[in-house]
Amino acid sequence: MKKTFIEIGACDFDNNDDLLDSGWRGIFVEPIWQYYNNLARKVQGKDATIVRAAITDFDGTIKMETIPNCAETWIRGISHISTDTLHNTASGLVKLNAPDTLQVVEVPAMTLDTLLTSHDVTDIDFMQIDVEGHELVILNNYSWRIKPKFLRIEHKFIDDGILTSILERNGYKYWVERDDLYGILK
Repeated sequence: MKKTFIEIGACDFDNNDDLLDSGWRGIFVEPIWQYYNNLARKVQGKDATIVRAAITDFDGTIKMETIPNCAETWIRGISHISTDTLHNTASGLVKLNAPDTLQVVEVPAMTLDTLLTSHDVTDIDFMQIDVEGHELVILNNYSWRIKPKFLRIEHKFIDDGILTSILERNGYKYWVERDDLYGILK
């Protein structure tokens, strides 16, 4: 059986697509059209599924802030959910670095449970979540019916205490390295 990874907030650079060359099955989640299309070309012909959606706490549509056609890789990578209730430092970074090109777009949205069900995922070997401050919304609303064996979660814009509590409650050992928190299922 092939190993499976899920990358939520994939953008179109610095992905886990090298795992595809090692025989893994990959599911990439990227809601912004331009980055979705770039990623589709990048992994064409490999065992990869690309889902155009934002993972959140409901199924429907949601607004995101993005800077389309940006040459700066790191700015492309900080597209994020735009809501009145979510304080997001990523939004400040975008507005500071490219205030004239910021766009708000509406994208498809779904829960992590919906994603897994709709793609017949029954086992996750590795899951990466990098969604610029929306990580806790995703994880707090996930059923944990399928527990990834290994997790990599960006934690720059969230409360580490809440994140580590979620991981501990669901049977993970964890450690922090700079911008990412890693969890391994006990």
